[in-house]
Amino acid sequence: MLPRIVRSFAVVAAIAGIALSAMSLSACPFCSAVQLTFSEEIAANDIAVIATLVERPEEPAGSDSNAPFAAPPGTEVAKCKFTIAHILKGEDKLGAEENFEALYFGQEPVGGQFLVFAVIIEDKPPAWKTPIALSER
Repeated sequence: MLPRIVRSFAVVAAIAGIALSAMSLSACPFCSAVQLTFSEEIAANDIAVIATLVERPEEPAGSDSNAPFAAPPGTEVAKCKFTIAHILKGEDKLGAEENFEALYFGQEPVGGQFLVFAVIIEDKPPAWKTPIALSER
């Protein structure tokens, strides 16, 4: 009698193990990647450049450099100035433009390199997205 119970238990454990391993291998068909890859980002935008941060706005007087600051209501947030170092996509859409301004609240120093994307809506100037800081690697 004991061997029969042990055998039954072993069969149930094996079936449960197979079912659990199959469940962990399958992914939800409705889930997508959390973030686009750089190649997907480049394909989705009109312009992609490597840019150098050349100027950042001055911090408000008395502010803590490690704390984010909020602009008073009704005022425009100052933008950082960038120079295009290398055009990855959209050279025909940029024309002779070598400099641009974009919102950037990070702590990278002036001279840092960034990956920056932009879209063009109708005949307006490029709408620059938030720059992504690049490392030396």
